[in-house]
This record gives sequence, C-alpha cells and structure tokens, in this order.
Amino acid sequence: MLDYIPIILILGWIVLYYKVREVFAPWSIMLLVWIAVVSAYAYLDHGLYKTSDDFSSAILLWCSSFSIVGYIVYKLTPANTSPEWETNQTIVKFFTILALIITPIALYKAATFALSSGTDNLMYTMRDQVIDKDSGFSLGPIMYFVHVVFTLLIVSADAEKHWNKWFFLLCLGINLLFFLIIMSKLVLFISIISTLYLCYIHKRIKLRTIGITMIAFVVIAMLFTQTRTTSSGDTDDTFTLSELLAMYLLSPIPAFGLENPCSSPIWGYETFRPFYTILNSLGLYHGKLFDLSRVFVAVPIPTNVFTTMSPYYNDFGLQGIAVMGAIEGGIISFIYKKGSTGHTLARNLYAFLTAGIALQYFDDQFYLAISNILQMAVLIFIFHIKPVWKPDQKFLIKQS
Repeated sequence: MLDYIPIILILGWIVLYYKVREVFAPWSIMLLVWIAVVSAYAYLDHGLYKTSDDFSSAILLWCSSFSIVGYIVYKLTPANTSPEWETNQTIVKFFTILALIITPIALYKAATFALSSGTDNLMYTMRDQVIDKDSGFSLGPIMYFVHVVFTLLIVSADAEKHWNKWFFLLCLGINLLFFLIIMSKLVLFISIISTLYLCYIHKRIKLRTIGITMIAFVVIAMLFTQTRTTSSGDTDDTFTLSELLAMYLLSPIPAFGLENPCSSPIWGYETFRPFYTILNSLGLYHGKLFDLSRVFVAVPIPTNVFTTMSPYYNDFGLQGIAVMGAIEGGIISFIYKKGSTGHTLARNLYAFLTAGIALQYFDDQFYLAISNILQMAVLIFIFHIKPVWKPDQKFLIKQS
C-alpha cells in the first residue's frame, strides 16, 4: 500500500493546483513535502525499519482531510476588502534598537558560558546548555525574544511600497545571531522559509531561488549537525551524510510505526497539553501533568520525532488524525485566503506558519506550538497599530 501513496498524493496535488494555481497554498506545501518524503522512504534503500500498516491509512487520512477541508474553506472565505495595514515605524525602530542591544549581549553570555567548559566542544556545548535544564545556563526571558526577532524579519521582508533592503539585511543578521545563541536549526529554518515566501509573493525572487536556497539549507544543516556531534567528543555518535539525511528526513516515518493509538493517559492530553497546563495553573485541573518530552527510539538510527500525526494518533487513533487534519487545514487556509488577498496581518502570520506546514513530516508545529503562534499573532498586531491618546484621556488603538 505504501508504494502507491506517493502516486495518490501527486494526483491530489495536480487536481488542487489545477483548481488554485498557488504553489504556497497550505495544501500545496503540505502535499509536496509529503510526496518527497514518502517517495524517498518507499523507493530508496535507506536502511530504516519498516513502519506500521497504520501509517498508510494515517497519511491518506491526514493529507485528504487537510487538503479537502482547506480547499473548501479557501473557496468559501470571502476575499479581504480592508486596506493594507502599514507598519508603525516608531514601534519597529524601538524593537530594532532593543534587538541590537539584547541579541549581542545574549550571544556574549551564551558564548562565555560555553567557553568556560573549554573550546574543544564549543558548538556542542552552546546547544546543550540551552536544552539541558541542569547545565546551569539560562537565557531567562530573552528566550522569548526570538519571536520579536522573527517579527522584525517578517515585517522587513513584507514591506512592499517602501522596501528597505539594508533594513531587511539587518533583521536577517539579527536572526542569524539568535540562531548562534541557541544553535537551533528550527530558528534558522523559520527565518529562511518565511522570508522566501514573502520575497516570492512580492516578486523579488523566483521558484528556482527557493529551490537552490532550500537545498543549500539542507546541506548546511547536515554539516552543522555533523560538526556539532563531532565536537561533542563521542566518535560513536558521528553519522555519515546519508545517515543524517535519513535521520532528519525519513526516520519520523518508522518512528510513527512505534506509536500506539489511543494510548494517552488522559483524553486529548498530547494534543491539548498547552490547555491542560493553563487549566492547571488556574487551579481548574488537578490531575498529573505528564512529561511530553520524547525519548529516542532506534529505527535503527536514533530519533525522537514521530511526524505531526503522532499526538493525534496517540490521543484519538486514526479518526483523530482525520479530524485534527481537517481543523488545522481549515484554520490555516482561512488565514492564507485573507493574507493572499491583501490582509497584512494574516499574510505576516501565514509567513510564520509556512515553516510548520513544511515540517509536518517531522513534528507537530501547530497544536503543540499554539503558544508560539499566539505570541507571533500578538506581536504582528502590535507592529501594525498606532496607540493614540485623546484629549479626554481615553486610550485608543488604531490601525497604523
């Protein structure tokens, strides 16, 4: 059955592209990524374990529900009729200055802490000190500043009437510095994919440029991982380039095969964990909060990512995958329709969401990352409003 999945997905993409000829539509990105990943897993000699029989049903349910509901919502959603939102340059300049102050200080703090352990394993230490709670290192609230950095880059790339190339490059440089602080390839990927999307729709680049950039990113990411792993000092943990490609691109598929349907301790616990956390902090939920950090499994390459479908499968089984795919596809397609027809805030938010759509084969970047999405939505709104004080001392917020 798995051998026929890529063909089915290709046919689905062709039909939808004939209906809506937009490469960056959410269903288009999703299907293209799954076509590439599933084809590589099904047809190439990768040496990974065989996935479960449920994977074929799961991927068909996910892609079908996401695409069909997404397309229907896109067609039913009225086009945006409101005028474009201009960025508030005062707010933009304020956060730019703040980023120019905070980012170098944070980089200095991270580098000096890592150097205190020596220079032989610097790259490994800089990443490990961020993710290891027992390392003694903490960026504190500065970690949340990454959303401000993302917003600056998105706003600078989305400027159409008065696009400032040098300001855009400055924001891109700040994002690269933040990547060095936490050594997270996800930060770099979000910066790249959101920028490529906005530059493409504003006709600054072509699809060829996007393809070359993404190939370069994959190569650099693999080399970066290999360098970071080698610098850890454990030669047993080093991998060949083909093993790294299998680890990051294909291993989530056999890892999904190790999951158990309807195995969560509480209804919807993995899918709605952020809401359980909020209810717990408000004293409305008194149950145990289980650790959702995923342990590494051998497939046989070690991996701790299980595709975006994993939490829904563990919570609700195959039917949960269909329902959650439909909800996610509908919401994202609504945002895309508004953004693609001129709504500035929706377009900016969708630019951020493109990375999560492209990484569905890897991990969930929607329900479990809802707090990040909400923070980005609030920041994008703040960057486009104009606070006004009236003589009667009433505080108003207007569209900038």
